[in-house]
Amino acid sequence: SCPAATHPDTVIASTDDAAAWMTGFGSGDYTPTTGFPASWATDAQWRLGDPPTDIDGDNRPDRDATSDFIGADIP
Repeated sequence: SCPAATHPDTVIASTDDAAAWMTGFGSGDYTPTTGFPASWATDAQWRLGDPPTDIDGDNRPDRDATSDFIGADIP
């Protein structure tokens, strides 16, 4: 719990949405299904200090404020 945390450039879906759009949300598999919203590809922004790769090791952008895929796994 981080009450002072901020989440700029972040999209938060309900657990129900996440479960519908991820292969195995309940078991920790955050791979997007084929039906994920198209806007997920560009709605996030990668910021300095963000991880350089996704959960599977796929490269993320490496320039501050670059559009990035939403979520832990880039399909």
